[in-house]
Amino acid sequence: ITGSLIISGSVNGNVLSVTEASSTASIDLSKASFFSSSIDADTHFSITNIQAGQTAMLRVTITSATPTASFSPNVLQPSGSEYQPTAAVNSVDILTFASFDSSTVSLVAVNKLI
Repeated sequence: ITGSLIISGSVNGNVLSVTEASSTASIDLSKASFFSSSIDADTHFSITNIQAGQTAMLRVTITSATPTASFSPNVLQPSGSEYQPTAAVNSVDILTFASFDSSTVSLVAVNKLI
């Protein structure tokens, strides 16, 4: 679609469940805009297939009391405010990824939704 688009009513996308394999959760942005994942002690998030102008959200459910997270080099985060998973089992964090080019995504996180 090019040009303007007016939609009356709701628009929703599918939520893709991401399974961690060998401590890596692969987020393929060509597959969906909404993702969910459960993470344990150490999880590396690999972000692939970035297109300019994308926004994607990831719901992270914490399954370990001391989780850590790392990201592929194409993920940019605020200096001094890198994402740290909530250190409480069954907590939910939301990560939002936005791209302005096809090489990197910017990450903003919200911790411990209640």
